[in-house]
Amino acid sequence: MIRLFKKKNDYALIDGYNPEILKQDLGSLLKLASQRLKDYDENVLRKAFYFAVKALKDKHRLSGAPFYAHALEVATIVLKNAPMDEESVICALLHDVPSTSDDYGVEDIRSEFGSTVAEIVDGIRKISHIENQNVRFDDNFRALLLTLFKDVRIILVKMAEIVHDLQTIQFLEEDKQIRLAKEALEIYAPFAHRFGMATLKWEMEDLAFKKLDPDKYEEINSKIELSKPERETFIRDFISPIKKALEKNEIFEKNKINFEIYGRAKSVYSIYNKTLLRGLPFEELNDIFAIRIVIDNDDPSFCYLAREIAASIYEPIPGTYKNYIANPKKNGYQSLHMAVKDKKGRKVEIQIRTSEMHKVAELGIAAHFNYKRGFLPAQSVLDDKNLEDWLDLVKSIFEKKDGKNLDELIESVTKNWKQDKIYVFTPARQFKVLPKGATPLDFAYSIHTEIGYKCIGAKVNEKIAPLDYKLQSGDVVQILTSETQNPTEEHLKLVATARARNAINRYLNRAKLKAAERGREIWLDVVSKLNVEISQERLNGFLKERGYESLESFYEEIGKTEVGEEIVFKRVKEILNGKQGKNFRSSAESNKKAKEELRKTPLSAFENYEFAKCCYPVRGDKIVGELINGGSKVRVHRKKCPLAKRRKDSGVFIDLSWDETNAELYKTKLTLTAKNDSQILYKVSSELSEIENLNLIGVSFNSDLNAIRGSLTIEIPDRAALKNAVSRLKNIEGVESVKRAKFDFDFN
Repeated sequence: MIRLFKKKNDYALIDGYNPEILKQDLGSLLKLASQRLKDYDENVLRKAFYFAVKALKDKHRLSGAPFYAHALEVATIVLKNAPMDEESVICALLHDVPSTSDDYGVEDIRSEFGSTVAEIVDGIRKISHIENQNVRFDDNFRALLLTLFKDVRIILVKMAEIVHDLQTIQFLEEDKQIRLAKEALEIYAPFAHRFGMATLKWEMEDLAFKKLDPDKYEEINSKIELSKPERETFIRDFISPIKKALEKNEIFEKNKINFEIYGRAKSVYSIYNKTLLRGLPFEELNDIFAIRIVIDNDDPSFCYLAREIAASIYEPIPGTYKNYIANPKKNGYQSLHMAVKDKKGRKVEIQIRTSEMHKVAELGIAAHFNYKRGFLPAQSVLDDKNLEDWLDLVKSIFEKKDGKNLDELIESVTKNWKQDKIYVFTPARQFKVLPKGATPLDFAYSIHTEIGYKCIGAKVNEKIAPLDYKLQSGDVVQILTSETQNPTEEHLKLVATARARNAINRYLNRAKLKAAERGREIWLDVVSKLNVEISQERLNGFLKERGYESLESFYEEIGKTEVGEEIVFKRVKEILNGKQGKNFRSSAESNKKAKEELRKTPLSAFENYEFAKCCYPVRGDKIVGELINGGSKVRVHRKKCPLAKRRKDSGVFIDLSWDETNAELYKTKLTLTAKNDSQILYKVSSELSEIENLNLIGVSFNSDLNAIRGSLTIEIPDRAALKNAVSRLKNIEGVESVKRAKFDFDFN
């Protein structure tokens, strides 16, 4: 018998790893393996056992027990509850080595036992690392764990580890006991249920419940245990007539049907839940005790026959019959259930199933495991929404008897998985959900735009990582910043999220506008000092000849550097000495005219201004100002605004320029036409909600049989962001056209 260490001095029995004790422990493990595994290599299990003993030498648990004994207990729990293959037992023996041993790690395990074992052990190590972060148990935490279950054996070994930790919970500090119990009850017991691992589920629930609510646990347990002798007699007497009837049944006898019948009490925690859900006291529950009939035949018709026989002996309680054979539970569980009462009115639940159904009910997925197959990247389990489909795929692989086309089936599991999220931590142990392929720079922008702007690097799991590192679920990310850092074009190549990309583009666009404004001022000042005339027409000719995209890009070149004046002197010299310069003439008068032509009044020169509702200008538009209230206020129009053009003869208009003192967001309107789809408005609003710094503040739509037409009023930071919004809306299925309101506008 492999020993559990209940007292601190029990580890002395090992007597410094006495060879005889080790031999006994190994013998118990191998005997159990021979009973539970279809096929295994005794030498490999022996090697794994002694590898664990050596790697964990001189390491002890808080109980005082040597660490290898914990590994042995976990392997035993795996064999008893999830006898999948020898790899799962080896992984149970070695699961603590990477995190506990001073001399051995994952690569040593890979070298000795192969990649499959190494990957599983490393997966268990990563889960333990996450648990040590003291994070809050929630849906994100469950999703994070799912992303780490690269092989189904990872979670099975992990559940076995949790069970043994609960069995020795008394040696932990009180806060860690509470956390372990909650972790078992809220995370791993539901996983065990989902995978059909009934025995592991019940044990985790009862041990955790005993810690979290000891009074209620003892109350229910005492009621069960108080009548133990009487209960054993009652169950024996209850089973006897059913057993005799089945043995004498002609059909059972003719087909030589063997069966097993036995009784048990439900788990304490399940009984507690039944009292809550049904609002009944312990004494009024129908299914405190259960009789199980397991028929050694794959034909479920014998289950229905057994039910008829039992129902002829005991009176069925109305409304308690459940046919989980015809309608299996989501975790694959199949059985017939009904509650009956004897002549004295005592109630018992009867469960009837085939031996194969019983195997699945007790072992879950492990019951289907095919030891012949290799490493299965069970990635579909990462997607909670597709978990049911994944279970079906895995079962189809495990149940493949002949082994033909096994590789294709395994590949189909991978191809059917569409994982697009990762779950990472801030240093404060808060979750951030990011798309697969996200980098530390994406993470920085997810915290705050300014953090992204100033990001110069990151520490991932306390180690320096490059900004193009692809984050993995479970990573702990710390962003390093510098006040002198600013985004560059190269940063666009380092991000995967729209939030980060939009923020970088917004910064770069503003930087370009600011540089262009500064460059224009430098140009005008230097040209004035040189006392030369360079008309707009001549300047445009030079820009075209030299390949500048626009006048703004020319100004930007000047304004984005500290040597802007030197660039202006160089460009003026090039103009005067080039083909265009032959016709230039210098005079103070003509230069004054050029300055008046090129200079624009910055909007910040006006304390009072408003944006015209006829054309809704945004930053980046060419703008003019309509002076109103005697020149004390200016109304800003787009330069192409038809209303501004009509008023120009009767009003006073000036050319305006944008600057950094203007508002952050600007109101504008879009017109949209789409197919008459009931979901189109939802799709449009959902798409706009994904765009950072865009507010949807008004919607007005009309529809007929064929189309929906209307307008959207939004707030947006600049023209580039407006272009992005229009582009994204155009890509929505069903949207036929999107335009800026009032008149068509070419963003290109």
